[in-house]
Amino acid sequence: VPDKVFIDAEKNMWLAVNGRGLYFYNVKRGRAFLFPRHRRVPTALDSDVITHISPYGRQVLVSLNDGRLACLDGYSHRIVWRNGEIFRRNGGAKKDYKAQVDGMGNIWYTFSGKTICRSRRQHRWFDSASEFLRSEGCRLPLTDFVVKAIASDRKNVVWIATDHHGLVQADFGNRVFTSYQFDPLDALSLPDNTIQSLYVDNQNALWLGGYKNGLAYCSPTASKFSTVPLGDVCTIAEGRDGTYWCGTNDQGIVTYHPATGVVR
Repeated sequence: VPDKVFIDAEKNMWLAVNGRGLYFYNVKRGRAFLFPRHRRVPTALDSDVITHISPYGRQVLVSLNDGRLACLDGYSHRIVWRNGEIFRRNGGAKKDYKAQVDGMGNIWYTFSGKTICRSRRQHRWFDSASEFLRSEGCRLPLTDFVVKAIASDRKNVVWIATDHHGLVQADFGNRVFTSYQFDPLDALSLPDNTIQSLYVDNQNALWLGGYKNGLAYCSPTASKFSTVPLGDVCTIAEGRDGTYWCGTNDQGIVTYHPATGVVR
């Protein structure tokens, strides 16, 4: 039984089976390949337990429960690179590690109630997300915060969803950074200061899932948020017909169709 399932942008499936490894299922060819655990082969993973799978271009970034990272290419059946820096720092301590990559190639690595970052441009790790942003020219009054989700749009603007610190928009190329916060007096403000999920649609608009106040939409030309009260939204996916499928912690799976406004 898979412990984790991830479907990439090309609809291939990645299935983590703890104690066995990670399966890549090529949906077009109808074939599966196993990246095994602890075998003396180049495609073997370094740990029994996979804690997170995230997109990395046409590849995936795999977080292991001892702090190691691995970039996997399912098409060529190879491990492109490995990184053991956090494994060495933490002495291989078992934790619920979660690595995410933005459109600029920076890694946002969350564990034990904190987020650290690896800058692709600077080729180094930073001990907090706020320290990394300051190194890139950010002057927002941000204290250390935990990153819940990362999304990048077509203009390479990075959206950073945080735990209790709202939403941060980072334009690294132009060194422009903006913070969005919940305002109880503004119906078009961010719906919640804890944002759990992000999704950028084909029109380059941002959709986000709030901790308690539902699904919100922000158009590419505005900085206001329209909110649909769907509950505690933790995942967002878009169907071919434009329907948004939202996984929630309090109402199960809820669908929303923007053109009709129908919620089911």
